[in-house]
Amino acid sequence: GESGGMADLFAWTFLDDGTLVFGLTATCVEEGRVGVVYVQARRREDRSDLIFTVGDLILLPTGQYPAICCEPAVAHLGGTDLFNVMRFQGDASRGVYATRYATMSRDGGLTWSAPEPLRYDDGTTVWTPASYSQFVESSKTGRTYWLANILSEPVHGQMPRYPLTIAEFDTEHCCILRNTVRTIQDLPDGAPLQRRYTNWGSYEERGTGDFVLTLPEQPKHMDFTAMTRPEDFTADCIRYRIQI
Repeated sequence: GESGGMADLFAWTFLDDGTLVFGLTATCVEEGRVGVVYVQARRREDRSDLIFTVGDLILLPTGQYPAICCEPAVAHLGGTDLFNVMRFQGDASRGVYATRYATMSRDGGLTWSAPEPLRYDDGTTVWTPASYSQFVESSKTGRTYWLANILSEPVHGQMPRYPLTIAEFDTEHCCILRNTVRTIQDLPDGAPLQRRYTNWGSYEERGTGDFVLTLPEQPKHMDFTAMTRPEDFTADCIRYRIQI
């Protein structure tokens, strides 16, 4: 009854010493707000159990509306340095755009810098809907990439969730390299406008070093607002292979 946390898919990484660090969407009852928290997990010396250490809660300033960040994604920068981005829900009535807020940690996720918008290497804001994102590191190139629904202009809400894109993340300057943004999947002709290319599963294939993404191509035939029967929610599962 004091606080709670929810795991948001792929927000985890390992520090150089083998410590597992993972991010959660957290509700702080005392603050009355939702934010993000990272947890360190280390094995005891006798390897009998795990010791968990919970970091500080990442919150937006109380004057920011809506003051909620969730669904973290994390990139390991080396040593105990981490970079975190979070989904942010906009609000049309107040003229607030959806975007990504970013923070940095120098101690493995225990404390974080003040949240700031995620930016390109030219200093401009990276626009996305309020949707899921993920950092992936390639063992083939040694570079870090960001999977997200990157848009050409801002929106206030959670749509559209296309195109599905990939871009290189500059781990030295902590920004997205604009000229590396590539479209994996855009909205096909005739598809419902509420079609979402999001909430994927992913892995790096052993041997080839390719990234493989799996996701439901939903909604399949009609927008969510038109669905009335359980079978209307049936959709194909798509597998994408990304050669780096």
